[in-house]
Amino acid sequence: MPKIIPDAVSNLSLIVARDLAFVDKTSYLEIFEQSKSCISLFLRPRRFGKTMLTEFLLYYYDAALEPQSKKLFAGKYIATHATPGKSSYCVLKLDFCSGSATGGSEDGLTRLLAGMKSAVISGILDFYSRYPELMPDNLRSVCQEGNFCPVNDFYQNFSQPYDVLSHFLLYLDAIRNNPRRLMVIIDEYDSFANDILCRDPDKFVELTSKGSPFSSF
Repeated sequence: MPKIIPDAVSNLSLIVARDLAFVDKTSYLEIFEQSKSCISLFLRPRRFGKTMLTEFLLYYYDAALEPQSKKLFAGKYIATHATPGKSSYCVLKLDFCSGSATGGSEDGLTRLLAGMKSAVISGILDFYSRYPELMPDNLRSVCQEGNFCPVNDFYQNFSQPYDVLSHFLLYLDAIRNNPRRLMVIIDEYDSFANDILCRDPDKFVELTSKGSPFSSF
């Protein structure tokens, strides 16, 4: 019986759990790892699997997700052709697919940066949920198990998304003493700029000009 095609579903664990149609392209993980590039940029049209790729990378490379990785990739090419980098990173995934500016183009910058900050904080909280031992002492002391509200409130006090991320990376110095390296995955990195471009081209030029907050971020 033919499997159902996962139309508009990019959640890897959901596809596997529901036994939906899945084309095994995990062999490309070997090519990706052998590229020797510190920064990789994947440009494809809509619905070409970019978000699915970020799911691949997260589950395959994140050490804390190794148990889930074994289940998700069972029976796939990569399950019997594991690469040296498998489950060897602490992965920070930032997802800018949603939460950009809403409403009129006036005050678009404020709305844009608020959406960006929300996306950054969401990624940080997800990271800490997998690596609570890397949380700075001042946050760990107020964060009860499973309750990240104090952490969220702490980062909400920062005015801009780049301040939030800068502070987070500063405290990740602890990872230097960790055998694992940090991998950062960014999905829809241009989502917010595109939103502003559609609403107000002049605002887009302002945002992307040299020295602007968005450009700095």
